[in-house]
This record gives sequence, structure tokens and C-alpha cells, in this order.
Amino acid sequence: MKNVYDLLNHIDININEIDEIEASELEKRRLKNSLRQQIQQQRKSFKWKKQIVAIAMTFSLLFLGVSLTSQAIDIPGFSNVFSFFMGEEAEDYQENATDVNQVAYSSGIEFTIDEIVYDGRTAFLTFQIQSEKELGPNPKIVGEPGFLHYGGLMDLNITRLTKNTYVGMATLSHSQNYIDESYIVWEPYSVTLDHQNNIHGDWYFKIPIKTTDNNIMDLDHQLETENVEVNMDQLVQTPMNSILYFDYSIKDDTFEQWDFKIMNFTVYDNLGNEYEWENKIDRGDKNRSYIGMLDKNPEATKLIIKPTLQLSMADNNNEDGSMSRSINSDEPQEVIELEEITIDLD
Repeated sequence: MKNVYDLLNHIDININEIDEIEASELEKRRLKNSLRQQIQQQRKSFKWKKQIVAIAMTFSLLFLGVSLTSQAIDIPGFSNVFSFFMGEEAEDYQENATDVNQVAYSSGIEFTIDEIVYDGRTAFLTFQIQSEKELGPNPKIVGEPGFLHYGGLMDLNITRLTKNTYVGMATLSHSQNYIDESYIVWEPYSVTLDHQNNIHGDWYFKIPIKTTDNNIMDLDHQLETENVEVNMDQLVQTPMNSILYFDYSIKDDTFEQWDFKIMNFTVYDNLGNEYEWENKIDRGDKNRSYIGMLDKNPEATKLIIKPTLQLSMADNNNEDGSMSRSINSDEPQEVIELEEITIDLD
């Protein structure tokens, strides 16, 4: 994640491109207080180089009357929260994001949902928080966002932008098959400042989501050996990534004979690029559906998938009843390489 000052230091401001609007008295007081507080902090610290940009921005906003409430953060040059959290990977997500602009205010704290992008499996949601009270450097939100009926929060990051302004991004992913349309529901009910102080409030969001313009390929590729059956069901190519849906089923005799069963799927393309992704599966399941996400090279015309089944026996029974295997164990193990599966992308 980029340092906020790194982003602000590269701002190129054209004063003629800023729309002037009338600011309320409350907004003016907030900006004056923010300016006064930052100047006081400047006198106490030698870190003036990092603060001068934020102070200048606040001073400019005060005279221009640019509203900071009920809309996305209006700091010129800081309109892309995706880049703040995702770096170089953010461009495709930003280009395909949908404006949300839902606002909820309670207990002196305003949540604004800015944008969302959804690829059929994973949603990325950006938001901002503005508070009339001091929330500290690392406030925690109690009440997670999730897909309606499915949940699915994977990660939620919040960073302080100015004294009482924060930006954040939530990443959510469901375990269902491809879903074209759904809702994200978020009902925060508390902001935790530390272990003893909470601010309770009533915030609620129900955000409709729809997939980006995706290309869906039904694969119907099957492999079967005496140990396992693998089915490649669907490949979804989105503007940001590619998502592979598949499942496997370990045969009864193999499942009962071995203590550990690990499916490993290596993916590469016709150009020789090998893709890194979460591809090892060992949850003790006989049958498992799986979804893999990868950033495919746009020049590639074929994807090649090589499934491998690793089988091994334990050499230790732990006190809690679980089994384990030492690195240099002499207990039996076997690696079964299945035939490669080739997917034409044209």
C-alpha cells in the first residue's frame, strides 16, 4: 500500500478544473479546526515536509468551498482509492468500477461507499469514513460486509488520510458457482477506538452488484484415473483476471487407503508463462469444488493445466487425535501425475 504522502506529493493541481460550490458553516468550521490542529502539530514536530501538502490542501479547500461530505473525497489527484491499496494492479479495477455513492450518518460518523467492482466471484468495495470525533490512527469497524445470504468477507483495510478522514477497501468472495447479480449488505454497528472505547451507531448499506463485461467459456473437460476424477467446468475471463471453476473426486479405495490427499494444479500458457495461484487442496474432502483466480497474459491463446495428486501416510498420532507426517518420514508416499488439460482461448 502506498504512503499517503507519496500520493499527495505527485498531485498536479489545475485550479481551473476545480468546481466551486458553497460550503456550509459546519464544513468551514471543520476545515478551520483541521487547519489549526495541523499547524499546532507542525510547531511541535520537525516533520513539516510531510505535513505541508495536507495543510495546503486544507487551506485551498477552505477558500474554494469544496464539500467533503456525502460524496467521494474531493482532494484533487486523489480520486483512486483502488491505487492506494492495490498499487500497479489497480488500473483495470478502477476502469471497471461502478459508482455507488451511498451515505450513512450516525453518532457523528459518516460512512460513504464510493465504488465497487465485481467479477462474478469476488467484489472489491472502496469506502471513506469522516468523523466529527477523534477516532485515532487505527479504528476498527464492528460488523462485516458480506454477500446477501453468503457472507464472504476476506479482507478489510482502513488507512487514515487526514485527522478525521479515512479511506478503506473491503474484499469479499463467495464460494458459490458464478453469480451474475447479487447484493452486498453491510451493517456496521460500532467503531472501536481501543479495547475500552466504542462508538455505537446505526449504519446500513444494501448495494446491488453486477458482474463486469465477462467472457464465459463452458469447458466440459474431464480426466479420470483409478485414483481421482477431475472436471474442468468453466473459465470466466474478466477485464481484470481469469477465473477457473473445476471440481475433483477422489475414488473410494484411494481415499480410505491414504492419510493425506493433496490435489495440486499447475497452470501455464502456450507462451511458457507459469501462473501462481492458490492451487493446493487438502481439506480431508473426498469431493471438492474449487475456484482458481489467475492473471492471464493477454497474448496467450492456450491455457495448460497439469493436475497432480500427492498421497502419503502419517508417521505420528498427536495428542489431540490428529495425524502428522515428518519431513524425512519413511512412511509410504506417492505422486500421481494426470494428463494435461489444454484450454483454447480463441
